[in-house]
Amino acid sequence: MELSFKRYDKDTMLHYVGNVLIVLSIANIVPTVFALLFEESLAFKLLMVFETIIIYVIGYMLSRQYQPGSVGLVEAMTIMVFAFLLPPFMMLFPLLTKGVDLIDALFEGVSSITTTGLSCLPPSAMDPTVDFLRSYYQWIGGLGIAFFTLTVLVPPGSAAYNIYLAHLGKIRISPLSRKNVIEILKIYSVLTFSAFITYLVLGMNIYSAVINALTTVSTGGFSTYAIFPSNLLPIVTLFMFISAQPLVTYYMLLKYRRGRIFSPQLVSFTIGVLIGSILLSMASGIPLMKSIFETVSAASTTGYTALNLADSNDLTRFVLVILMLSGACLGSTGGGIKQLRIIILVKSFVRHIKRTLAPRGTILPIKVSGEIIQDDDIKLAYNLLFVYLLVLVVSTLIFMMYGYSLSSSLFETASALATTGLSVGVSSWQLAVPLKIVLIIDMWLGRVEIIPFIIVFYNLFYK
Repeated sequence: MELSFKRYDKDTMLHYVGNVLIVLSIANIVPTVFALLFEESLAFKLLMVFETIIIYVIGYMLSRQYQPGSVGLVEAMTIMVFAFLLPPFMMLFPLLTKGVDLIDALFEGVSSITTTGLSCLPPSAMDPTVDFLRSYYQWIGGLGIAFFTLTVLVPPGSAAYNIYLAHLGKIRISPLSRKNVIEILKIYSVLTFSAFITYLVLGMNIYSAVINALTTVSTGGFSTYAIFPSNLLPIVTLFMFISAQPLVTYYMLLKYRRGRIFSPQLVSFTIGVLIGSILLSMASGIPLMKSIFETVSAASTTGYTALNLADSNDLTRFVLVILMLSGACLGSTGGGIKQLRIIILVKSFVRHIKRTLAPRGTILPIKVSGEIIQDDDIKLAYNLLFVYLLVLVVSTLIFMMYGYSLSSSLFETASALATTGLSVGVSSWQLAVPLKIVLIIDMWLGRVEIIPFIIVFYNLFYK
């Protein structure tokens, strides 16, 4: 029997892509103003201005010319995929004026919007304007371009719900409304401002406080510190931990639903951090505070470091790889496989053991927070894990073919796929172009979570 797939409504897709472009152009005003106010080349300034105007005009024309129809989950996934595909090209052209290679500029754009934090910029291209541009796009990417589109331009209803669901998964706010979404945006902004003020109090200058606040709350990783000083570790650890939790958790806190705050994801993440900190301290011999900082940085997929990871041993790298891959909580700005899926996989394994021992016909549902997890969700978690590990293995093998060790290859590709940004020194402007392309693909797939991309690609090109 021949399979048939729903065709996309061209008008609907072009309308929402136009909306994404409008949001991107509005978001681009901030770094454009920053470039105009600070010392910067005329070419850089002109490109930022023209780019903002042109993208807005194209987006406006598309959104006005094409009228949207109904938006299903697949269409919402398509919009999300495009929302993370377009921003890197907005960063690309300004970076080219700095003499940056085309692939390096694309690498930096993808690393920014996916909140990874790996970098291939040559030292000569680094200046305050570029640093702010990268960090700002990490902040935008942390919340999600799809989420911004929903907030500003998409009216409440089925389309808004489906786009929201595509980006944040099964964590829902009911009823979903623009008011609720704006509340979450406010929370994200308040967390960022709180980090900024705290960093100022700790002694950072204004510029450094801005950069690190943007990249902490977005779990992005670009920082003004190559290695964080000891006096900053406790408070930065706290903000990374907070940012690794679902944004809706803080929405619930404001609504005084305290019973919803201590979720299985929070418990799972905390247990992982505690175990990881002990193992990392034993593996590397570093003080416990540094170990906790490094563990939270890896597990939240922020990517800050207090160590020279290039000199780390294989056991230290292995512990950090496990933490990066397990990732933050579903619904947060972090990456990785996500804690909720880890919980589902563990509960599924335990159920399998119980079923083997129980009488035939025994019903053993899997529950999380009192909710029964459907078999389709369990299968999805297994499928994602399989594809995730497959991409990781292939990427690692490619790096090893270029002469890198197993531990270095696994660490760098795991960091890209989990959108973490920790590096053992492999990622740089001197890296071979094919390997840069591998990391670009890993970062992008890690952010859109692979399966949505496969669904979109398959549905677009299936004949």
